[in-house]
Amino acid sequence: MRPLAKAELPPVMLQDAELVLRPWRAEDAPARVQAGADPAIRRWTSVTRGADLEQARSWIRDFEAARLRGDALYLALIADGQCVGGVGLIDVVHRHRRAEVGYWLLPEARGHSYVVRAVRALSAWSFRELGLNRLDLYTNTDNEVSMRAAEKAGFTREALLRRWYLGEDGPEDLILFGLVRP
Repeated sequence: MRPLAKAELPPVMLQDAELVLRPWRAEDAPARVQAGADPAIRRWTSVTRGADLEQARSWIRDFEAARLRGDALYLALIADGQCVGGVGLIDVVHRHRRAEVGYWLLPEARGHSYVVRAVRALSAWSFRELGLNRLDLYTNTDNEVSMRAAEKAGFTREALLRRWYLGEDGPEDLILFGLVRP
């Protein structure tokens, strides 16, 4: 199988009976600000704290630029008409047909399997439409909720990556989960 040529990633909108995954819009900026204020999101993800609405809007513009470059695909997770989280393909490596999946969810949206459903939908789309062969997903070794979500979304625990990520308190170990094209 030949490598994929690096190219603009297509805009995407995925949905089921309750959820919509779509490109971020300026009106989603308050959710991004709220995410940066949530201790759990800050602890487990690279979402930056202390952002204001203008900074969040700037990030949303950056998300679109990354899609146009073919580097990443960031999607807003919409439930009941409100942005309650984010999911995306981070670090798309066209040459090797792989990407990393990342996600976060606001507190009021937790406990409804939104992340599991969003990751399943994005994974299936990535294999079908982008021709990816592999998706990676990383969780902190203490993030049991994210590990369960990864497994429920079909990912397999593959490795312990020691001192892989530099968190606020220093180097942290991560668990690598993988999902390969069926």
